[in-house]
Parts: sequence; structure tokens; C-alpha cells
Amino acid sequence: MEGLVGTYGKTWYTWQVDRGDKVPLGIPQLMMAFTADGQAHPQLLAECDEEYGISSGEKKKSRADIVSPAIQPGVDTWQRGEAIRLQTENVPMKEAP
Repeated sequence: MEGLVGTYGKTWYTWQVDRGDKVPLGIPQLMMAFTADGQAHPQLLAECDEEYGISSGEKKKSRADIVSPAIQPGVDTWQRGEAIRLQTENVPMKEAP
């Protein structure tokens, strides 16, 4: 977790595994995890804990000694309603020389 704390909860997903795809399809998506108390609805958090047999509270306590870096300007643009979206583009193939 110490290596991930500086990502601000952002991860590039290259594979939508919940659809059951056997190989990566589509373009990568930038996803954002919850990074502060109160962002996740308590009922959803409780259901997740039960489904995976974990305690989010205990995990939080066990990570309390991990120091979070200062938040750099521009990393939380989602709070202003901005997001990054990639788009696919068909381009003509060049013939090999």
C-alpha cells in the first residue's frame, strides 16, 4: 500500500474482467477509487465487507502508519467535474516498405 498511496486512488484499467472477456478489449479507462472517509455509501461498504469476508475498518487501522503525500495541484480535477476520456480512432494502415 505504501507504493500505491501516491497514485491518489487512480488506476488505468485495461481489461473489463467483470464482463468475462478472455482478452483485453476496448481502450483503457482511468478509474478512481475512494480516497477519503465518507465517499463510499456505508451500506455498500458493509455489503462489500460481507461478500469478501473482510473488515474495512480493520484494514484501515492496519494501514494507519502509511504516510499520504501532499495532494498535488490538478490531480483531483474530478471534483470540479472534469474527467479524462480516451477515444478510439481508425487510421489507414501504411504498407510495409
